[in-house]
Amino acid sequence: MITDKLISAFYHSIPTICFIFPIFAIEMKALTDTQYIRQLVSEGEHCHQDFKFEISDARKIARSLSAFANTEGGRLLIGVKDNGKIAGVRSDEEIYMIEAAATMYCKPKVELETQTYKVEGKTVLEIRINETVSKPVYGLDETNKPWAYIRIKDENILATPVHLKMWQHSKKPEGALVTFTEREQRLLDVLKEKENFH
Repeated sequence: MITDKLISAFYHSIPTICFIFPIFAIEMKALTDTQYIRQLVSEGEHCHQDFKFEISDARKIARSLSAFANTEGGRLLIGVKDNGKIAGVRSDEEIYMIEAAATMYCKPKVELETQTYKVEGKTVLEIRINETVSKPVYGLDETNKPWAYIRIKDENILATPVHLKMWQHSKKPEGALVTFTEREQRLLDVLKEKENFH
């Protein structure tokens, strides 16, 4: 299966990639910046992708970083409006705000992969966030209070006490039996249904 990661990895260095199979050959041309970003934008926002028109608050971005790191990872496309229109990044300061969000406002800090693309004369940033092994990652609010977030569909939501309890127990080396109250179990069932509905 050809994934976005494969396309991105070979994007700038290899103009043509050929996979030869016993019966036939498949040739895949490398995408231009515009084609690659347009392909991502065509997917819309979802559990692994979020559009940001601009970065004006590093703490708000820390919420998104926390959510992606605590769920299954994902990407931010900076310079793309919610409707998919390419607006472009307005200044280099936005890059620094993302780095500040990852290092100063996420606990523990979040590792990022940043790639810049030129689309119709405008700069779009792709920020990749991998799922963290050691959960939770917290985003600090304006009072420096830590909050853990998760990603469901195209939204960042606060992690529930159930999530926090599961992450706490998953850190134990030999594993542990986790028991939930009836209310916590119902919440888990609802969240699982919501994920499966997507």
